[in-house]
Amino acid sequence: MRAIAACALPALLVACPVACSVISAAVSGEHEGSRIELAELVAGWRGTLTWSVPVAMASAILGWMPGRVLHARLRAGKGALLAIAVAWVALVPPYALFYCGWRLFRPGVWLADWAATHGHVGAARACALALALMSWLWPIAAIAVAALAPRHRAGSDDLARLDRCTWSDRIRLAWRRDWPALAAAALAMIVALVGETTAFDVAQVLTASSELRLLDAAGADGATLWRVAAAPSAVTLALVVGIFALWRRLSARRDPQEVASAEPLRCSGHARTHACGIGFTSILVCGALIVPMALLVLGGSASGGWGSFSALHGSAAAGTLCSAAIGGALGALAGGVTCVAALGSRGAAPVLLCGLVWAAGAALPGVLLASAYESMWNGLPALRTVYDSMLLVPMAQVAHAGLACWMIACLMAGMLPREAIDVERLHGGGLRSLLRAHAPCVCASALGGGAVMAAHCASETVIASRLTPPGAERIAPMLMSAIHYQDQSAVLAALPWMGVMAAGMAALCVVSWSWAARGARARPTACRAVPLLMACVSAAWLVGCDGRSAESSAVQRGGAADQDAATGRGAELDPLDRGGAGFGAMSSEVTVSADAPAPLACEQVIGMRGRMPGRLDYPRAADVSPDGSIAVIDKSGRVQRFAPDGRVLGGWRMPRTGNGMPTGVTIDAHGRLWIADTHEHRVLVCDSGGTELGSFGTYGRAGGEFIYPTDVLVLDDADPARCSVVVSEYGGNDRLQWFEVTLGAGKAAASAVRSVGTQGSGTEQFLRPQSMSRMPDGAIAVADACNHRIVMLSSDGQWLRTLGTAGRELGQLSYPYGVMSTGSGAVIVAEFGNNRIQCLGADGRGVWVRGGGGRETGRLVAPWAVVGDASAPIVVDAGNCRLVRVRLPSEGER
Repeated sequence: MRAIAACALPALLVACPVACSVISAAVSGEHEGSRIELAELVAGWRGTLTWSVPVAMASAILGWMPGRVLHARLRAGKGALLAIAVAWVALVPPYALFYCGWRLFRPGVWLADWAATHGHVGAARACALALALMSWLWPIAAIAVAALAPRHRAGSDDLARLDRCTWSDRIRLAWRRDWPALAAAALAMIVALVGETTAFDVAQVLTASSELRLLDAAGADGATLWRVAAAPSAVTLALVVGIFALWRRLSARRDPQEVASAEPLRCSGHARTHACGIGFTSILVCGALIVPMALLVLGGSASGGWGSFSALHGSAAAGTLCSAAIGGALGALAGGVTCVAALGSRGAAPVLLCGLVWAAGAALPGVLLASAYESMWNGLPALRTVYDSMLLVPMAQVAHAGLACWMIACLMAGMLPREAIDVERLHGGGLRSLLRAHAPCVCASALGGGAVMAAHCASETVIASRLTPPGAERIAPMLMSAIHYQDQSAVLAALPWMGVMAAGMAALCVVSWSWAARGARARPTACRAVPLLMACVSAAWLVGCDGRSAESSAVQRGGAADQDAATGRGAELDPLDRGGAGFGAMSSEVTVSADAPAPLACEQVIGMRGRMPGRLDYPRAADVSPDGSIAVIDKSGRVQRFAPDGRVLGGWRMPRTGNGMPTGVTIDAHGRLWIADTHEHRVLVCDSGGTELGSFGTYGRAGGEFIYPTDVLVLDDADPARCSVVVSEYGGNDRLQWFEVTLGAGKAAASAVRSVGTQGSGTEQFLRPQSMSRMPDGAIAVADACNHRIVMLSSDGQWLRTLGTAGRELGQLSYPYGVMSTGSGAVIVAEFGNNRIQCLGADGRGVWVRGGGGRETGRLVAPWAVVGDASAPIVVDAGNCRLVRVRLPSEGER
């Protein structure tokens, strides 16, 4: 009965959704247009193997000495703080560690300036990623060595010292004892890296998991996803089985009775060795997390990002805490029940069966598991209530990482003496007697599993982005977008909050481990901690923490489907389609919240997701030429031109795309394209056919130099050979520069005239000025994105006024990326953060708002720009990979 109870939760969370998804995919079959050749996935697999195996091996070696020191300190009863520090690093997500490391390469730091000027930005990014991954993974090796290494280490060390063995002999002796634990840790780290998506996406590294995520974002059917994911899932499951085998071998070598009766380890004979080990471990912890996090806290206080973070993301923080509490309760249940089954079962088969089910969930990529959850809970009407609730996201997250709870429970149960377990089984007192006898072990398993799951649910991004209900928000997906688009204020405010939570969960894990290791009887209040936590979580959920009604959560299928209906084309998936949805728009199905604004009145939809001609892969820059044609640049580095009726006129690729893609383009009166080649730190001028007419700008902070230019505004182009332009930039400069540009003979000579702005949030300061627009009176409207405002400047750069504040109400803004003049003194703003279009009057008051997140026509996902004129403006609907020509509301419709 206990074994059945232990298998019930993984069966519900893992087996049932996976089975439902497999059956649904088999019944529906695979569309002919959805077949993906194996050769197309070679790049992803090459990236996965290139990164996972070397990083896992290096992390295992790096964590070997800290593991031995941690083992010795714990046996001496003095390693609690060291264990908390090691667990803390392991619970912080890798993308957070990558951001902390990548800040060393921010503009202004000599290393970043050297890499940018010598063309080594890609190599610097790869180094930062490798350091982040090793910083995240080495604690796993340390914990494995401390928990799974043989327990008769003290005697062999004494013999080696008496025999006067050399250091090399001692290292070989230690390696013979510890290599199975390190091998198990290396396999576990490879599993973690194969399933990791977010850190690789931020570092622009292509892996099999990121390929699967992009394929899902492109709208692939379930059969295609299963076909693509079958090989990586099988390999990962085989690795997990290998971990099981090593774990069984290591468990057989351990003698719990010796552990219980062993004297505390005396470290006097190894004072120098332990001092070196503790120093090395402290350096790893400080270098990986403590020092970068402290700098982030100081930076967040200095940047003033806390106020805007609270206004824009306060509900996201509350939703994250609620989701983490639910996930923690599920993890506590999984850990406690597994421990009871391990203590009460006479054989290992039931517990191993439970572990294999959890292993299947860990082996599946997060995108595929989220798709399976959607197939089951949204596909069956009787289960729609769960799909519409806050339970769905933490359930899927626990299904993906529940193997950790199982392993913690098995380790806790393995720490008890065999005689005590056998006596309890022979006594046959039932469940109550077992809990009374082994309460510390069971409660410690529950607390440890709950703490790990709470930290995981708070920081996981892929499943949260795919399944988060409409109207509900999560910190992790928001943080990923902020990191990717370098909103430092939001990142500096959110990351320390996540680090503090990880530290608390690490402390809880270590306390529970120490509690079980001592074998002390739990206090009554402590024994009730787990059910009390579950009761509080249930009450919070019932009250309606970010809840939603079933009526307001019907799935709205849009995007490509609406485009197909409008054009009469079939909705087949292009085999080369690799959609580029952002972190806030991973799902191919987006629901609309009940409080969303009215949809836009759409007159034309241009493009759909894909990389074939006429399709778009996350467009970010567009403009309308004098003849009505449209030029658009997407994240694949393509420049495409469309006729006013949506026909493809042609296109070309940007000459350099290794460091990143452009974020702005302007078409002058002569049809020339002025491209803000953002990550190449220059402005590129081309004719309508893509022929380069010249470029100007290099990396730097001086006049005429750029750091991440975002947009170009042409002020005067009456003379085709001489133009006056304004260029906005961010990433450290955060300013506007005025230029006089001379074009001719395939070259562009630019003379810097003036510069306005510095980095900051005050007057004459900017935080990512993303786009600009010319007002009727000659003033310049600047979308000051990360300050959440529109700045009005005179034509010569004098500061006039600001419009809007941070928030979500009418008249408030969230990451305004696009701005366009209406011709009457008002401006139209594309709000990337609020997924909407808003009109602000000349006095800064909100006039109307339209859009709201969604896939169907009239809804938006991460709108990046609004271009054209007020009669029929075009919105760059980046998350939906399309351009939308809209009709602005009339006076009576506002």
